[in-house]
Amino acid sequence: PGPGSREPVSLRLDPSRSALDARREVALRRFAVLGVTYGQETETTGVGGADALTTRWTVAWTPATEATVPVAGMWGVTLEAAASGRLRARRADRDRRDGHTPGEVLADLVDAARCGLPDVVGEVLDDAATVLPSAGTLRDLLTALDLLDRLRSGHLPGTPGDVLDAHPTLARELETAAVAQLDGLAGSEDVADARALVELSQRTEAHGARLEACLRRLADSAAPLIA
Repeated sequence: PGPGSREPVSLRLDPSRSALDARREVALRRFAVLGVTYGQETETTGVGGADALTTRWTVAWTPATEATVPVAGMWGVTLEAAASGRLRARRADRDRRDGHTPGEVLADLVDAARCGLPDVVGEVLDDAATVLPSAGTLRDLLTALDLLDRLRSGHLPGTPGDVLDAHPTLARELETAAVAQLDGLAGSEDVADARALVELSQRTEAHGARLEACLRRLADSAAPLIA
């Protein structure tokens, strides 16, 4: 809906199967990054709790939309340019202050990938390679690895899998950092830590021997929840 329509419209998008839905999905993500009040996503879950292949949105052109569109235009003359400009400005502002936290890097990566901005994704991957192995928690590292898997598989419309070609060792570096944190889980009674352990143990194709040794130590001496 545009300026001539005030009634909300419900959309169910399947960006992996429809080129039109992929373009709509990317546009809605870009509006969200720019703070334009237009589309509201409704959370969906795939079979077995996996990521859903479709997304659901409620979109409407409202007075708030009319107020926020001109502000978004300050970042660029097209929707793509504006979203890129906004994300780059966000990163530059942190560079001038205290730098990037792991959570901020992950948020930037998700936003850039969902917005179909491969150039910005490449820049944020540079941040990820610097920040995440040294400062990321186990949960941060697993979240990043999951996102890299989705990028590699081409599951994010507008962002091709070859965006990772310039960072061929990043996934392995993140896995190495994650395995190095396993011994610290030995005394944990946090269910989230147990879930993270299970998730990492399923990535046995990398660091197999080291990962198996850590898992054996945890099985022998860790708290019951972790063992």
